[in-house]
Amino acid sequence: MQSIRTPPSIDRYASGLEVLENELSLDLILVDSPAGLNENTLQTIAVSNVVVLVLHPDKHDFQGTAVTVDMVRRLQVPVIHLILNDVPDNLDLEDARRQLEETYRCEGGMVLKHSKELLTLSSSWPFVLKYPSHPLTLRISELAKLLSPPNTL
Repeated sequence: MQSIRTPPSIDRYASGLEVLENELSLDLILVDSPAGLNENTLQTIAVSNVVVLVLHPDKHDFQGTAVTVDMVRRLQVPVIHLILNDVPDNLDLEDARRQLEETYRCEGGMVLKHSKELLTLSSSWPFVLKYPSHPLTLRISELAKLLSPPNTL
């Protein structure tokens, strides 16, 4: 029997994802793992085809993301997307996206502006349903299209 503190085996994890994919006819499985590089996160990354890293516009996140991107590359994940989240209004979005892509040598970077509406909603309702025409909802839709396999959206 496996203890709660013992991380699951990577083979068991990968086969469980495969069972989910096949039995439920899934096109995409999105796994939200904790920040940082612990053993569970590394296992999640190791069996991924695409990794999406979300970071905030501060020096600490940028340094941690550099380490994570390096590890993702060592694990030979073919696609990395970076999302710069909660960007203040005074930053130029296109410039921030370009810097993100250049800094980490990743294409497909995305920048999401700070949203007072999202903050006010405080997880009480799905943002995209409450604000279907909001610019943030439109950006989230772009991200969904970027992550979806062809012919699924």
